[in-house]
Amino acid sequence: MSISVTVEPTLEPIDILDVKRHLRITNNDSNMLLETYLKAARMHAEEFTGRAFVQRTYEQKFDAFSDEMWLRRPPLQSVSSVKYIDTSGVEQTLSSDNYDVDTASIPGRINLAYNKNWPTIRDQVNAVTVTFIAGYQGSGSPQDLRANIPHNAILAMLLLIGHFYENRETTIFTTGGFLALQEIPMGYDSLLWPLRVFDA
Repeated sequence: MSISVTVEPTLEPIDILDVKRHLRITNNDSNMLLETYLKAARMHAEEFTGRAFVQRTYEQKFDAFSDEMWLRRPPLQSVSSVKYIDTSGVEQTLSSDNYDVDTASIPGRINLAYNKNWPTIRDQVNAVTVTFIAGYQGSGSPQDLRANIPHNAILAMLLLIGHFYENRETTIFTTGGFLALQEIPMGYDSLLWPLRVFDA
């Protein structure tokens, strides 16, 4: 089973002005750098939790149909298509009448519809391809999107951005040698752990 992004997100969950307020920055000199930190922090938080904090289109492949086909990177918004390789080696699109989409579960899933059967497919790797849209919804602005994302995720991203901004190297030296760093209590990991999605 593999998953890949086919349409990248078009916005970030935090406005650059909010990042600058968090860091107490009043000029625009570091805007491009902060945008890089923001994207990196969002991607890191998504990898840590297994969620998609910004909507995008995914393509997930399976070797075969099954009773429950779990779609990674919740929250699932919709399924665009289910395609499969038939026994002749030709790609076919499965009618949506044949399956139900569960967007309430975390992660979302596809189930075989009542009184339906999965088609016979070719016995090969990645014979089934599901295209779907996942991520928290927003009307086109970071502020609107941010209102729908768990607040602990937003705070964790801001903390990580602050870390990137203040510590721009992989190691820190002092006159006495290495500086021992300590994690802030109730910091990044503590904020994101409750949001982690584990394999179904």
